[in-house]
Amino acid sequence: MKKDLRVFQTVKTSIGYTIGHWKFLIRIIAPWLGLYALFALLFQMLGMVDYLNLSTELNATIETAKTASVSMDDVIEQLGFETEAIANQLGAWVSVYYILDPILHIVIFSRIAIVWHRAYLLGEMQPKIRFGAVEFRFILYFVGFVTLLFIALSIAGGISMGFAESSTKWGFVIIISGLILFVIAARFLMVFPGIAVGDKRMNYRKSWQITKGNGGDLYGGLLLIAFVCIPIFVIKAVISHLGITAIIAWPLQLFMWLICLALLQVFLSISYQFFMPPPQAGDLQ
Repeated sequence: MKKDLRVFQTVKTSIGYTIGHWKFLIRIIAPWLGLYALFALLFQMLGMVDYLNLSTELNATIETAKTASVSMDDVIEQLGFETEAIANQLGAWVSVYYILDPILHIVIFSRIAIVWHRAYLLGEMQPKIRFGAVEFRFILYFVGFVTLLFIALSIAGGISMGFAESSTKWGFVIIISGLILFVIAARFLMVFPGIAVGDKRMNYRKSWQITKGNGGDLYGGLLLIAFVCIPIFVIKAVISHLGITAIIAWPLQLFMWLICLALLQVFLSISYQFFMPPPQAGDLQ
């Protein structure tokens, strides 16, 4: 029997739960923000922040020159020279940053997501920093999910180039293909709250089965969460342009992302609870 998810009510509940438990959310996030602040301090002292700012300015200048069809060769050459000089000084630290930063984000996001799922579904209030089998499995599924989605989008883009006569048509095809793929992908998201609570019944196949006929509803809920987060994204963008020292700006931007993550995880927890039959003895690890 098909079950129709009440999207607006679910998103409303997600917002209410997050606001109602903001103190606990702060307790969960605070240690990770402290860790990320140390990460920011290290790379600020090394000069990585200057390199990132110059790289951003260089890329923006190149795009401006292309769009406006004006010659900015002197400016681009100077920025390129300065960027390369800092890169040479940093050496291997550039690669270390680009490897370590996404890993740190994935670990932090995964741990916050797990704690938040367990808080809503199990009433478990444990904001401790830890990393075990649950976190490892959660990350594996997340990386696998993102990788498969990226591959699917790349294949769709490659196929569409074969019959799109212009860049406009190609862009339109990509948008339509992306929409379809994300509606499909939304049906696999129940796996994450299931992993967080140790539900041995849950996998990608089970998530697909229990969400039959609700791909559009789940995708609509994700869009609503994104819409609610627009003011947060605006604040994040403002922070990035204020010129605040990285040790403050980077953790603040991470904090903005984690608020949106919390809203999303409650939405997924409620959806999981709605679709998945109550666990019996032995179902949860």
